[in-house]
Amino acid sequence: MATKRQLKAVNRPETKSEEPQEESLGDWSRRVLAKYWYLLGCAFLDSFLCLEVSGHKEWPFAIGLALILLLVLVLIEGFVYWRTWGPDGRWAFNDDDPLEDG
Repeated sequence: MATKRQLKAVNRPETKSEEPQEESLGDWSRRVLAKYWYLLGCAFLDSFLCLEVSGHKEWPFAIGLALILLLVLVLIEGFVYWRTWGPDGRWAFNDDDPLEDG
């Protein structure tokens, strides 16, 4: 009688392709778009609150209080930015960042 041929599969190690994978829309929006909206929102919030504070206080104290408020807001916003998009942040990426120099 005739015998059937059997095919044996050989496991080959996977080769890493040199082509970069395409970035999904969600990854792009977290990496680029959300940063721009965050910075724009922070600038709007800072200017609005400083103008409100300076409008309700008398002249000599208005400028000092607005500058102190601006300094505190920028420190808080910088901390939130660092925790979100920094090296160990929630939405951190290891590839080139368009908002950073270099």
